[in-house]
Amino acid sequence: QLAQIQALHAPIGLKRWADLEHDLFGQDFPSLYIWVPKRARPQPPQTTPALDTSITLWNKLSIKHALTTDPSPMTPILRNEHFTPGMTPKDFAHYEDNYLIRTYHFFQNQKIIPFTDLPQARPLSTHDFFRYLQIKNLLETPTY
Repeated sequence: QLAQIQALHAPIGLKRWADLEHDLFGQDFPSLYIWVPKRARPQPPQTTPALDTSITLWNKLSIKHALTTDPSPMTPILRNEHFTPGMTPKDFAHYEDNYLIRTYHFFQNQKIIPFTDLPQARPLSTHDFFRYLQIKNLLETPTY
């Protein structure tokens, strides 16, 4: 069943069973969902029995074998109830376009990357700077 967790992180569109599970989840991809701390996860809109089993197994094994930390560097910025602005993902579309969607994307050498140094396949605007400040505030809060 843990192979399913790995399959969920593969690129979308390979016509695999995991693609169906991504579609059932809607915008909250399972590959992002499992990295949100369990206490902050919203109820998924729809899943499959196989995915439910994989998530349950991940929850147990990730704690028992210290496979992750809380918060995890893999924690998504968007659709994370600990980050209220991120619950409106369209406001962060340029960040998604640049695949800046997880907390580790904003760190280098254990320091927050300055806005001007963020990797940008598509340019970020001055409007995005405000969103950056919101993300930075989240990352600087030790309890997130």
